[in-house]
Amino acid sequence: MNACQRWGEMVRLEHAQSERMRGEPNPQDYWVNYAQNFVADPRRDNDVLLDILKQQVNPHHVVMDVGAGAGRYAIPLAMMCRQLIAVEPS
Repeated sequence: MNACQRWGEMVRLEHAQSERMRGEPNPQDYWVNYAQNFVADPRRDNDVLLDILKQQVNPHHVVMDVGAGAGRYAIPLAMMCRQLIAVEPS
């Protein structure tokens, strides 16, 4: 077995192990138990980083949020600037 074949076998085994660990897929929506963790009031004022960012933004700015995720910062900042571009590579 050459190096490429060994690598391919290692990848295959890792994928098989991952599938075994995951078990049977749950027919429910996976995120239903986690959704509440992503809810954040866009008008909140108890977020230190958001408060700092808000001080830097004015209504004439175009803001880019790279790695915006669920919009924890993008949504409140979009309410304060001319345009917000949210980029989420995942």
